[in-house]
Formats: sequence, C-alpha cells, structure tokens
Amino acid sequence: MFYKVLLLEIVLIGGMISLKVRQTSEAPPSSGTEVTVSSRASEDRATDLLPTEKPKPVSTIRSGELTFPVAGHDTEDVISVFGDKRGKRSHEGIDIKAPRGTYVVATTNGFVERIKEGGSGGKQLYLRDAKGRLYYYAHLDSWEVEEFEPVEAGQILGTVGDTGNAKNTTPHLHFEVLHGKDKEAIDPMEYWAPTFP
Repeated sequence: MFYKVLLLEIVLIGGMISLKVRQTSEAPPSSGTEVTVSSRASEDRATDLLPTEKPKPVSTIRSGELTFPVAGHDTEDVISVFGDKRGKRSHEGIDIKAPRGTYVVATTNGFVERIKEGGSGGKQLYLRDAKGRLYYYAHLDSWEVEEFEPVEAGQILGTVGDTGNAKNTTPHLHFEVLHGKDKEAIDPMEYWAPTFP
C-alpha cells in the first residue's frame, strides 16, 4: 500500500512539473485551433464528430473553482441533483444531460487515479487533484486518457454515454465530488453556485 501511494505521489509531482514546463515553453494557441462542440447537436451528429485521434483540450464553461465537467454545457443541463431519492438511498452526485459523444473534461488539474468498467457506473473514471479531492465520472461512452496520466483543467477525459445502469436511458454524465479518507460525497453544484458581493 505504501508503495502504491508513493507511486501515485511521484506520478502526480512528475505530471505537475511537466505541465509547468510545458506551460512556460509553449506559445499560447491561436484562437482558430480550439475544438468546439455544439451543446445542442443531435445524437447522430455528435457521434459523427467523434475524433479519429486523441483530441486537444476544448473550450469549457468556467465558473467558480472548478471547470464544468461537460464541454459546452452548464448547470442548466443538470437533470438530477445531489440528494434526489433513489429508492432507499440518495443520489450522491449530479447527472448532466448531453448528446452521446459530447466531450467530458477534467474539472481541475490532477491525475487520472483509476479507470474501470462494470457495475452500475459502466465506464468510469476517477480524477484526483492536488488537494486530495476525488472526482468521479460515470456512464462514459469512451475514455481518452490512461490511468496515472496527469491532466489539466479542461482536458478531454472521454465522452458522454449511457453505460452501466444508465443503459437505454438519456445519455448523461454522472459526476461526484468526494472528500477525505472516507470519500464523503458533497454537492458538486456548490462549485458553480453564484457568488454575491
């Protein structure tokens, strides 16, 4: 266990160093090089737009501390909120409706701690940030990153789907924010709530 934690810390530190070096050595891209995704494209059109090679980061909606996890979408596309009743349990995240194939992005700088497939979450991804918070993405259609890969806020992680127990439902991203050793779920909407002076 000690070696696994040590390896994860080394990967995170190495990734952060390489990101810093890359940020200082690269010229900013021209505005014509950004990938854009229509937030209201039909499902068929969204599938046609899937990249044939690993895509570059896309423009995303930024509000508050975190980047919104679905490119071109915002809180108005949330179809199920934190605390919604799910039988005997409560929903521990939010569901964000988007056409299949819409890009799912890193909500913050960090590294991909785990990728897995199966169970109720279907294709899943866990992103860890430097503060130790864990971000959980579920029901993905595809992944665009690998385990232990360092990522920047806004970088494409995968695409929206309906895998796991969301099969044959409206394609959406299930997104959670987990804190601490006990992985306590908190309401992700707190990060995008309006602030008042």
